[in-house]
Amino acid sequence: MPQVDVQEIGDLQKLATLLSQAGESFGVCTSRIDERLTTIDDAITTEVQRIGERMEDARRNYHATADAVLQANATLNAANAELRSCYLSGTDDDPPSCCDEERKVASCEDDCHEAERRFRQAEENLQTLETISTKAHDIHISVRKQIEQIHDRMHMEKSWLLASIERCINELSRAHEKLESYVSATTLSHVEILQPVSDAVLPVGCPDLQQWLDWKPDSGLVTPAILAARFDISHNMGLALGNRFVLNDSTFRKHIERLQAQLRDARGPVDLQRVQQAIKCHLTGRYAELLARYALAPLGSRIDEQRTEKVSNGRATRLDLVVEDVVQTVLLGRGDRVLAQQGSNIAFEIKTGTKSYLFSELEHMCHQAEGHQLAASASAVLCTKDIRDLSPEDERLLRDQLRKFGSPMLAMLPRKEELDAICVSLLREYRSPAERVAAEVER
Repeated sequence: MPQVDVQEIGDLQKLATLLSQAGESFGVCTSRIDERLTTIDDAITTEVQRIGERMEDARRNYHATADAVLQANATLNAANAELRSCYLSGTDDDPPSCCDEERKVASCEDDCHEAERRFRQAEENLQTLETISTKAHDIHISVRKQIEQIHDRMHMEKSWLLASIERCINELSRAHEKLESYVSATTLSHVEILQPVSDAVLPVGCPDLQQWLDWKPDSGLVTPAILAARFDISHNMGLALGNRFVLNDSTFRKHIERLQAQLRDARGPVDLQRVQQAIKCHLTGRYAELLARYALAPLGSRIDEQRTEKVSNGRATRLDLVVEDVVQTVLLGRGDRVLAQQGSNIAFEIKTGTKSYLFSELEHMCHQAEGHQLAASASAVLCTKDIRDLSPEDERLLRDQLRKFGSPMLAMLPRKEELDAICVSLLREYRSPAERVAAEVER
């Protein structure tokens, strides 16, 4: 930011007002763009539904013409039988007159040819509409992903702009109080929000941790209530588990170290917000996957992560977690494919997010459920308890759709804000091996 002359404070206050108005205008623009994106998505959804309705009509017509072919053939067979009876009813001296029967057979043959022509046409129409429906569905998914990317990028830029405007307004209004000193102090105070606050590596006072890690399923049926109890953890237990993840998962540890480096380099609220967003979007998601892995590992002989399965139309999906060779029969809930017998596999999709995120992932989760069916005899979507914040109608829609695809939703993970809080605490408390050595030397 350029140097500011204290004598120009009045002009700076006007500039602050203009910046505030610019932020409001930008907010209006993003709202209108959101409305337009929603309109586009709704239009494509309507078109996909219309194609689906046309395909259902074509399918009904296909079955109707198939029945008509069968009926026409049956009528022709009956007419041929009557003609044969007529021929057999006369003698060489007195041959019968079978003109009516012959005309009836000819008419029935024409009816059969017409019925078969209509059936072939209905079959071609159905195949064409099925191809169109598949392409429209793929286009819809692609466009929706692009809309989501535009939406996310736009709101990220909006957040960045509004945070920048707010920072500028604050700095301009205090320019006469030594602007550079204020900026420096503000930057430090923001960065210190997540700076390490103690010399400990991580909290270790969690006597229940080893008991949780050593848990084994009792003989008999493992019910949803038993599974839910595995994820009912306190904040301290979450920190202790996080410590275990840091020690055993190099990717998770490097992610924390990278975020700490970004915090040390943060220059203000915008940088801080970006780091916080990375914590909530990436670190929390990985923490939830590791929590699920550790909680569910005792159910089977092996755990497989991020397995790729090819599904219909040449597409592929990645499975978050597959528990292989389960040691006890496991019941995941109500519906089909919810019972895993001893020796079978269970596939899990891990979804961490607020209610709006969980609802927006419905179509993607249905696609992933197809991969679950290829990899395991039972499957489920393990999500945060935020799903319960949806309206009863939306929650029922979400659960019913996933259950229809054979992967019921299990709202067993802690709430998103609870997982975020655990990850922020991990980030504050973590010390790299070099930092721990340096701390010991200082003592």
